[in-house]
Amino acid sequence: MPWYYANDGVRSGPVEDHEFQELIQNGHVRATTLVWTQGMGAWKPFSQVADAIRLPPPLPGVSPAPVSVGSNLTQPAFAAVYGGFWERVGARLIDGFIVWFAGQVVGGLAVASLMPNALQSFAMQPGETPSPEQMAVVAKTLFIVLGVSIVVGLAYDLIFLRMFSATPGKMVLGLKIKTAQGAPLSVLQIIGRHFAQVLSGLVLGIGYLLAAFDPEKRALHDHICGTRVVKEK
Repeated sequence: MPWYYANDGVRSGPVEDHEFQELIQNGHVRATTLVWTQGMGAWKPFSQVADAIRLPPPLPGVSPAPVSVGSNLTQPAFAAVYGGFWERVGARLIDGFIVWFAGQVVGGLAVASLMPNALQSFAMQPGETPSPEQMAVVAKTLFIVLGVSIVVGLAYDLIFLRMFSATPGKMVLGLKIKTAQGAPLSVLQIIGRHFAQVLSGLVLGIGYLLAAFDPEKRALHDHICGTRVVKEK
């Protein structure tokens, strides 16, 4: 019986039973993949029909990996084209500029609201040494701007990755961030990945450079959080 399947809105098929079994075992058909065959009223996620279907064994000469339908749903592989290193660099630069600009604007408004007399306290005569009070104002200003920048950056990732699975920079380059199974990131995964990027930036950004040599183009924070940056289909 022929099967049809669809990943990310792209329909494929028809494929015969033995071909469909191979697609399950190599990860092309996964838990979230929509499937349809004759007798089904509507397309359904494969996870909803996996226990009900009984596929025949592979044809002679075909030796797929010994993975059952049930256990295959937890396998980390899925069909994808990974975003290249320089594409990721370009996306990161775009996102970095947007977050920096937004942080400066929101940070400036926060300082003006919380410390309306801050600019006046910075007024100094040539050669005058800053007083302890002035240094305290500078420290508070930097603390507010830093805190606002952290909040803006995290909100930026949460909003765009939850809604689109991509930040604006990655949208421009046609990239998306997915889990190892090809699913969108959860809130906790987005938060974890956001702060894991700090580790990638340490030691001259060596964690980011890892993506240039990794077969799946993963940076250090992708390894930590189990994420992939893939080409949008």
